[in-house]
Amino acid sequence: MGEHALTERSGMSGWRRWANAPQSLRWRRVLMRIHSWTGVGLGLYILLLSITGSFSVLRPQFHIWMVPRAVPVAGTRLRGDELRDALRSVYAGSEVTAVFEGRRAESPVRVTLKRDGVEVERIFDPYAVRDIGLMYPPVLDAVEWVVDLHDNLLGGERGRAVNGIGATLFFLLGLSGALLWWPGKGRWTENLLTGWPEKTRRFAQRLHVSFGFWSLPMMLVWGLTAIYFAFPDPFIWTVDSLGGDPSDPSRTADVALRTVVYWHFGRFGGMTGRLIWVVIGLIPGVLFVTGFIMWRIRGLRRKRAALIQAATALAPADQSA
Repeated sequence: MGEHALTERSGMSGWRRWANAPQSLRWRRVLMRIHSWTGVGLGLYILLLSITGSFSVLRPQFHIWMVPRAVPVAGTRLRGDELRDALRSVYAGSEVTAVFEGRRAESPVRVTLKRDGVEVERIFDPYAVRDIGLMYPPVLDAVEWVVDLHDNLLGGERGRAVNGIGATLFFLLGLSGALLWWPGKGRWTENLLTGWPEKTRRFAQRLHVSFGFWSLPMMLVWGLTAIYFAFPDPFIWTVDSLGGDPSDPSRTADVALRTVVYWHFGRFGGMTGRLIWVVIGLIPGVLFVTGFIMWRIRGLRRKRAALIQAATALAPADQSA
């Protein structure tokens, strides 16, 4: 039975073998090894970018949460000389070097203060005549540090270039995963769901395969846009080569490029959309963890099999002795 199936399988064309029994293809086994080793090699990088990327989606919200954009409109708003006199009184001991008043009634006042040669920006309530806080509190410095880690690996232009290379490998990893996902005609539905949670390699594999399938479009978008951020010239050349007026922002190619950039950052759906993107952004990290578990267990099994084979080979010699 097995010999007949092997003969029948070997007589299939390459396309039919991939459609019906892709596991029998040699190039697929080679691609599997490349995919596994690339995933393990990029693992910590992917995990880092996954976590910092999800965090970075909430960057605008942190600025809104930590820096008030409005104050209660109650009573008379101080302006002009009255405002400056109040500022000098509230910030006694500091020199008021700049004052910015918003046009809207609810806008707070931004004040630049200088003391002992150090300048800081603070926010002032012109109705309650009180200080609200720093314009850039330390928590926002931490947020910007995480964003810079995600965008540039804290290395400026060189770090962004390294990120571009990593994004290229990540993009190719996604493409190879798409090819490896296909299990054959009769089994493809099995790779759509994870099944019940259990502490087994099989569940880790099903989690890896199903999550990889459903998140593939975003994996490719994240990888492609990250390459664009690092190396924009080829993309700009491609957009311009498609024709149209370069000064027209409504060109189809420009709109398409902006759209995928918006998808990269999760700039849609308000706060709900951002929270969804925070969760989805963690999937690459999940894929690394599950892929590592699969790779580690396969390695342990091969090692165990090699030990058993070595012990079996030595057994006759021991018996003859």
